[in-house]
Amino acid sequence: GTHTIILYWYGTGNQNPPTAVDNLSVEVNTCPTPMNLVLTDAGETDLTVGWTVLGSESEWIVTVGDSTIVATENPYTIENLESNTEYQVSVRAYCAEGDTSFAISGTFRTTCAPVTEVPWTETFATNENVTCWTTLDYDGSSTTNWSYNSSGYMRSGYNTSTNANDWLISPAIVLPADMEGLVVSWEGYGSAYSTYNPHMRVLLSVSGMDT
Repeated sequence: GTHTIILYWYGTGNQNPPTAVDNLSVEVNTCPTPMNLVLTDAGETDLTVGWTVLGSESEWIVTVGDSTIVATENPYTIENLESNTEYQVSVRAYCAEGDTSFAISGTFRTTCAPVTEVPWTETFATNENVTCWTTLDYDGSSTTNWSYNSSGYMRSGYNTSTNANDWLISPAIVLPADMEGLVVSWEGYGSAYSTYNPHMRVLLSVSGMDT
């Protein structure tokens, strides 16, 4: 059909600065753009992404950071990545030489590598550390669930109507097979309310969750 192009220049203050337009060009893109870029699997050093194909193409241009790959599979696994790192991924359909679609993009993170050196200390110095920890909010209260405090610690908040049942689970830790025992220590902060009878329990999991 017949269309017009509108350039809408506007300001949000009491004054409006000048602008200019020159050499406007219009091109038609005939290569269908994929849809619904999703993460289907994540590992320590790889990400598997998939998308919905809207055309008949069988090749796609996958860009991760500064690297560009021609993929012939969907889903596609991107390898040789760093653990616990966020990556910007974009995908374009390749229909023919000089004919590619617009890009769809998403941000995805690789998983954390297990801790292999013990003794090990978690300082919670930055929010980046927290991405390797898991929280389980069994009491359903967002105020008591564990959250990161910018002062450099994890915090469970105060609630007068809910008994806290909140789990803070560390990254996987590879322990030596011949260990005699395990000593876990931490610095604790808080107020003692005898009425609420709070407790802190330490558990050892083999699943990385609550078992």
